[in-house]
Amino acid sequence: MDGFDQLSLSFSEKFLGFEKQGKWGFIDTNGAVVLEPKWEICRAF
Repeated sequence: MDGFDQLSLSFSEKFLGFEKQGKWGFIDTNGAVVLEPKWEICRAF
């Protein structure tokens, strides 16, 4: 997937964490951003 600095290793509840410019957000299984990157860390839920 283009446009991300880093991706989480696996999906959690159909969402995948991604890092962009030092902040983390979440995408869905289609690659659409569902939560914009604004957190320092991301964890599975």
